[in-house]
Amino acid sequence: MSKIITEEDLCSYAAYLRGEEKSILTIEKYLRDVRKLMKYADGQELTKELVIQFKEKLYYTDQYKIGSVNSILEVINRFFEYMNWFDLKVKP
Repeated sequence: MSKIITEEDLCSYAAYLRGEEKSILTIEKYLRDVRKLMKYADGQELTKELVIQFKEKLYYTDQYKIGSVNSILEVINRFFEYMNWFDLKVKP
């Protein structure tokens, strides 16, 4: 199974989050954070190394604060759990 994030995946994830009774603002934040990774991957299949590079980019290049980086990573890890891509999860 290919590990490429698609808009279809995001729509399915949004429906799942609505079913979990997440607020609209929370769902928007989750989707925005996953889209950041999707944009960074630019159609490439996700690997653990690519996700680690994304994490480093957030902190070193984009200069997000550590708390913000950890928040984004938490969202992305939850998305990976939803997709059953447990091998892609990264530590904050």
